[in-house]
Amino acid sequence: MLRKTVRIILLVILLFPFILWVIWLFQSQYPMKIFILDKTVLTKEGLEHRSFNWILDHMKITKPNGDLYKIDKDYMGFFPLEDFQFDVRDLADYSDKDLDSMASYYEMAYYTDTYGIYHNEWYRKGNDKERSELIYGGLHKNDYELLKKMVEKKKTIITEFSLYALPTSYTLRQKCEELLGLQWTGWVGRYFSSLDTVKNKELPPWVWKLYRRQHGGKWPFRDGGLVYVHTSDKIVILDEKRHMNFPIPIIYTDEKYQKSYNLPENILYPFWFAVTLNARANNNVMSVFSVKTNKSGDSILNYYHIPQTFIASIEHHSGDSNYYYFSADFCDNQIGMMSSKLRGIRNFRSMFYSQIELENRKRFFWEYYIPLIRTAINEHRKRQGKEIITILN
Repeated sequence: MLRKTVRIILLVILLFPFILWVIWLFQSQYPMKIFILDKTVLTKEGLEHRSFNWILDHMKITKPNGDLYKIDKDYMGFFPLEDFQFDVRDLADYSDKDLDSMASYYEMAYYTDTYGIYHNEWYRKGNDKERSELIYGGLHKNDYELLKKMVEKKKTIITEFSLYALPTSYTLRQKCEELLGLQWTGWVGRYFSSLDTVKNKELPPWVWKLYRRQHGGKWPFRDGGLVYVHTSDKIVILDEKRHMNFPIPIIYTDEKYQKSYNLPENILYPFWFAVTLNARANNNVMSVFSVKTNKSGDSILNYYHIPQTFIASIEHHSGDSNYYYFSADFCDNQIGMMSSKLRGIRNFRSMFYSQIELENRKRFFWEYYIPLIRTAINEHRKRQGKEIITILN
């Protein structure tokens, strides 16, 4: 009897994903015209826009012809080919008339990453985390013009951290800040669990090289810490034991948006972020970053005029425009695509991430990014008078 019961349980476990897939298979399709820009695509896996495609698949949002959006094809930017070859398909050669037509055609645009591709990482020469020559990247003036035209036409725009960061020109950065009502301080940051230059292979060599150059050749770090880098190459490092009460930046969400977007009250964010401030009164700040420093850390941040609290996500819905801005690499999460075609899979999300590995961004993806983007899409559809896409959880 026990053996039979065990077999039944195993059979149910094995069949359960298939059942969720079949339910997803018969789910209604929702055609949407979405423009995706990604200039940082090292492989066909499209890591920098992959999370967004996961949600599009899960909600069964399709292109107008009924096909699902493909990670390796349905975007503009950098396209990797075989044998270190690549193709570029972007807006650089588009006329103003072309951009007008695109702004009228598309109902939503997501600028996921404009950082670009660099020599060492593409050709796999030297250290791929070391600074090297830019091959392709940065916001182009036509990228900005399309963004502006879509904002003016009240289309829904989603932009992220690297929108106007380097290597984008200062002029275009100012235009984007003015368009979206933002003020970037010029600082970007990231938490590293270890600042040991030998043990942590994820620590870019330029980090310790810059620090040593600016601090008499010293590198007094071995534990984890928070690294800040300015556009001027000024570098600031907070040691997690000497300068911080808690090492990883925390995203706190306003109670209103916890309810309307189904977001958690707080969540850790251990990856790259931009220290950005809100500069427009009718921008709604949904979530903020908070850096937990002690008195020693406070004095360092104050000296360099780096705020401890700054925006994580904003929404702007008014008579003139509809847009979102996320001041971090929200769309960059290492997730598999198979689970996207399982209806209601988020009910089992705790199985997909570790509560112990604080640097793992999968928890952020399942608990924050999915409900954020899902709600943003449905808010867009609601404004257009379209059917809301309901999925389990």
